[in-house]
Amino acid sequence: MKRSILLDSQADLLMYGMGEKTIVEVADALNSGLDVKDITYIDGTVFKTKAPDDSLPTVTLPSFAEIKADRRRYAESFKIQYANCDPFTAKRLAEPYDNFFVVQNPPQKPLTTAEMDAVYDLPYMRAYHPSYEKAGGVPAIEEVKFSLVSNRGCFGACSFCALTFHQGRIVQTRSHESILREAEIMVKDRDFKGYIHDVGGPTANFRHPACEKQLSKGACGGRQCLYPTPCKNVNADHSDYVALLRKLRKLPGVKKVFVRSGIRFDYLLADKKDTFFRELVQYHISGQLKVAPEHVSDAVLARMGKPRNAVYNRFVEKYFALNRQYGMNQYLVPYLMSSHPGSTLKEAGRTFTPLPPRCPPLCTAPASTPAPWSGSTSPPTPTKKPCSGR
Repeated sequence: MKRSILLDSQADLLMYGMGEKTIVEVADALNSGLDVKDITYIDGTVFKTKAPDDSLPTVTLPSFAEIKADRRRYAESFKIQYANCDPFTAKRLAEPYDNFFVVQNPPQKPLTTAEMDAVYDLPYMRAYHPSYEKAGGVPAIEEVKFSLVSNRGCFGACSFCALTFHQGRIVQTRSHESILREAEIMVKDRDFKGYIHDVGGPTANFRHPACEKQLSKGACGGRQCLYPTPCKNVNADHSDYVALLRKLRKLPGVKKVFVRSGIRFDYLLADKKDTFFRELVQYHISGQLKVAPEHVSDAVLARMGKPRNAVYNRFVEKYFALNRQYGMNQYLVPYLMSSHPGSTLKEAGRTFTPLPPRCPPLCTAPASTPAPWSGSTSPPTPTKKPCSGR
């Protein structure tokens, strides 16, 4: 186990999260003549100190020596960090080392729509650096060059995902106008063939926070928005996303607008109106739709923080019913995960049993690998979840 990257990199200050506000505040502080060692007050930063400031609410984590020696203390540290990753409620965190502390300030507040627009309206080159030309370029640019970022953040909070820590559970969105401006720039690109490859983000069909409360008080600390079932306060509404996609389809020079980012199918089914589901099937699938049920065992899904398998089966039935209704023959490609904590050989075997009826025999099934800042990495044993004690 390595120490904080702040220490091993020998840096004076570390910035975490998406960083747009933080980097400007740090630059302003340095420009004012402040020494970098005195920049200890900016949200979204981490610094080293001999003793934390007692005047600020601070939670002391288990020491690095403790978490390195005891997996249970590691899990305890993760639980405290997870409880303090919301920008509205988080406290300072201090991790003790031999003669000093590494202190993490609370995360930055979510960007407003105007701030998101300002970030994405900057004159990006939309290309890889010219230095890569000698090596033949960067093939991956082809998939993202003509894709549009619509949002950031995710209130799904899956156990194996670290997104909660660096983008947060509060969804932030760009305005339609900003996205349309970028699309118009794409259309003028000589390599554009009329196809927008994606309009989305970590979860494509999240276009607003889970509920009104999140905008002023943050995400709930004691429960998840969608697990085990959607909270009664979740605003499952795709009308804004539908309106955005319709505008993009009408742009001169645009032949097709695809949605290839992850679709959260439990949220999709929670929407009492099925307009988005219908238009997704009619207009926005390029032959196959990839979704992430992650597993077929309810026991493993519970450890993942994902909905029960029956929810996915309902989605599959509806998907193929709409395909038949509109005369489509589109594939559905499930993303399944093997080797997740809690998945025994029995559960692993069930993963590759026949998929639901009429689901083509195509799937993506990577092995679960440890990811920093994810709950699935933290359990002291394969069956114990740090935030619940299970």
